[in-house]
Amino acid sequence: MTTAKAPKEYTAEEVKSHSKSGDAWFIIDNKVYDLSKFQELHPGGRKVLVDNAGKEVTKQYKSYHPPSVMKKYHDRLYIGDLKEGEPGYKRPFVQFPGTFGDLIPFGDPLWYQRFNSPYYKETHIEWRAKVRAFVDNEIMPTLDQWKDKPQPPKDLLLKMGEAGLLAALTGAPWPTQYLPSHIKGPENFDTFHELITIDELSRIGHSGALAAITNGPSIALTVVYKFGSEAMKKKSSP
Repeated sequence: MTTAKAPKEYTAEEVKSHSKSGDAWFIIDNKVYDLSKFQELHPGGRKVLVDNAGKEVTKQYKSYHPPSVMKKYHDRLYIGDLKEGEPGYKRPFVQFPGTFGDLIPFGDPLWYQRFNSPYYKETHIEWRAKVRAFVDNEIMPTLDQWKDKPQPPKDLLLKMGEAGLLAALTGAPWPTQYLPSHIKGPENFDTFHELITIDELSRIGHSGALAAITNGPSIALTVVYKFGSEAMKKKSSP
C-alpha cells in the first residue's frame, strides 16, 4: 500500500522569486502554480502573467475565470501549497453542517446558512443539490465553447430535459401527464423548487447563455401549459 506524498510547501518569498518572463509562479487559494510554460498559451497574453508573477492573485484570477478552468489545468500546473501563516495565506473555507453553497453574504439565500425558513424543506435541499451538480458537471465545463453562439448545444438541452430541469421551469404543478414516465420532479413540486432551479442555473454567470437555456420553457411553454388547449399541450410535450 502506497501513501500519498504531502504537497510541498513554499514561503511567500520563494514564490516571489519566480516573477519574470519564463519563470512565473502564482498563488491561488493557498495553492502555488507554475505557469512559466503557459505564458505563450495564455488567452490574455504573456504580459498579464508577467506583471502578476510571484504574487497572490486569487481575487484577480476568479474575476476572469470560471471554476472549470483550474479543474482542467490543475494537475499540470500545481506544484505545492503556500505555508500556513505566510503573507497572502487565507484560512480555508469551513463548511458547517447543514449549510451549503458559497455562503456569500447578501448573495446566497439565507436558508443556505441554516437560517430558519417555513418554505424550504428537505425536498428543496435535495433538488438544489441535483441542479447544482448538473450545472457544475454538464454546463460549466463547456460554457465557454457556446455561450456567444446563436443557440446552445442540442445535446445539453436534451440532458436538461431528461434531468427534469426544463419541466421545472414551467411552474407548478409538475406536468406529469405531458412527460415520459421516467422524468420525475421533486416530491410536492412547488414554486420554490422552480425558484431554486432558476437560482442555480443563474450561477453560470452569463445572461445570454442563461436566456438561451431557460426562455423557451419558462416563458413560452408556461403560457401553453396554463392557457393552451389540450392539443397544444400535447404537441409541445416530448
